Formats: sequence, C-alpha cells, structure tokens
Amino acid sequence: MRALPISLALFALSGCGTQAYTYSGYWTADHFPLGGERVWKYRNEAEHLDYHMVVENISRETVKGDDVVTLNYTNEDAGALVYSIKWSADKGSAVKIHGYYLAESMSGGDDEGDDTGMGTDAVIGSWVDFNPPLELTERQGSPGDVVKTTINGVDYVSTFDAYEACPNIWTQQWDCMKVVIESSESEPAPFVGTWHWATEYGTSLFQPAGEDYPWKLEEYDWTESD
Repeated sequence: MRALPISLALFALSGCGTQAYTYSGYWTADHFPLGGERVWKYRNEAEHLDYHMVVENISRETVKGDDVVTLNYTNEDAGALVYSIKWSADKGSAVKIHGYYLAESMSGGDDEGDDTGMGTDAVIGSWVDFNPPLELTERQGSPGDVVKTTINGVDYVSTFDAYEACPNIWTQQWDCMKVVIESSESEPAPFVGTWHWATEYGTSLFQPAGEDYPWKLEEYDWTESD
C-alpha cells in the first residue's frame, strides 16, 4: 500500500477536518469522499471475520449526472472479493447507492443463482442495480433525519442517528456521522448496518447488520487523480 503523506497522516491523527456543518445541517457528501485513488483497510474483532478487509475504488462512471464509483470490499488474506457497492456522493448532493454485488452470503450460506431482487433476501452472484439510486441521506442533514425508500420490492430506512466520536485503530480522534441503514430483507444487502463517516476521510467504522463488532479502520491511503 502506498505511504500516506506525513502531513496528511499528522492531520488525521490530530482530528479530522472541518465537520462541514452549516445552519441547515451537515454536508453529507463531505463525509463520504470518493475523489482520487483511495484505499481503506479494516479489521474486525469477530473470530469468523479474522482477516483484513481492503476497500478500494476500481471504476468510475457518470450516471444521470452522478459520479458513480465502484468500491470493492476484499478479504485481503484470502485474495477474495466479498462484495462490491456502487456509491456516489457528489458535492451538494446526497450519499447514494446505485447497486451492489454480493460474492457470498453474508450469513455464511451457499445460496446462489437466479434471485431477481424482488424477494426477501439479498441477491448473490450477480449485480443488483438501483434505478433510481437508493438515497441514504439528504443533501444536508441533522441527527434525527430519516430517509425511507422502496426499491425492487425492498423497503429501506436510513437514519442519521447521531454525530459522535468514532475512534478506530488508525486514530482515536475523529467525530463522525452515524448512519443506520435498515431493510425489510431477511438476509440484507451488504450495505445494511451501522456506518460512521468522518468528513474528508470516509468510513471509520462499519458494523454489518447481524454482526456483534464493527469493521475498524486500520490504514488509509489517498492519492489525487492525475
């Protein structure tokens, strides 16, 4: 992994950047940065998740005015893709999900095949696209805001639950948006769970639905695009 510039590392360890708050609320996209080349590495305390999770952007496309970035979530130790999510978080817009790919059951099962995305379980082994995209936040938000959406027959509820401390392995200094995503699926999509997003750096913690412990940021690398 590329070395993080010293100035950026010291800035991170002394606390994340401006919280991007105005009288109308927090600029939510500032808490989910997708510009440049970014790599995040996470660890989890759970015994069955005893590996490094590496998250990196692998592609970028424009979809109806949104800059959509695909992030791969990979078991680095096994060299195996766990899932992919298509995100957008353009300045002045909401944080959105445009689709996901689940390589294996989040509960450890082996169901595969022709799930259409219209039932009560996440689709495994093929892309599920959201058109329109799933909005997780408002453009500006405050704790207590709730966004409700139904896509492909699945009900989603995304709650900006709090703005709170979100210490991780890399730094103990950050404050984050806490966003809780729920769905009506019995085996939900990989983005369902509790997220903590730090302004300028992105995800500090992510606890998938049904898990006892969050993924905690261990390393971070960012390089500007050419």
